Amino acid sequence: MARYLVDTNALVFALENPGRLSAATRAIIEDGSLDVAGSAASLYEIGNKHRLGKIALSAETFWDGVRAMGIALTPVVDRVFVTASSLVWANRDPFDRIIAAQAIHDGAKLISSDAAFDGLGGIERVW
Repeated sequence: MARYLVDTNALVFALENPGRLSAATRAIIEDGSLDVAGSAASLYEIGNKHRLGKIALSAETFWDGVRAMGIALTPVVDRVFVTASSLVWANRDPFDRIIAAQAIHDGAKLISSDAAFDGLGGIERVW
């Protein structure tokens, strides 16, 4: 069975504006029989953006919403940080790097609208 890791942007879309998700992505996220998870790094990403005034959604509200959807946030283990720091990839966004490394580490397809992941070997982006 395929594993899926949902990027922060797709989780925010699912919570705030599900119409922004593709039909295929929405079906995967809503299918309770599939192995779908988010990254615990998304909590910090959302909390940081909220603190900086970039988004209204708080980390607590985000976390509550993700759990209500039945999606677990998997921990970011030390090996993920090692992989993130060594990715040969022009993308400098630390959250994208961590989530990409987590998808690689977990052997998961990445659900994201961000085409920047397409240039990274070892990632299969679903949208």
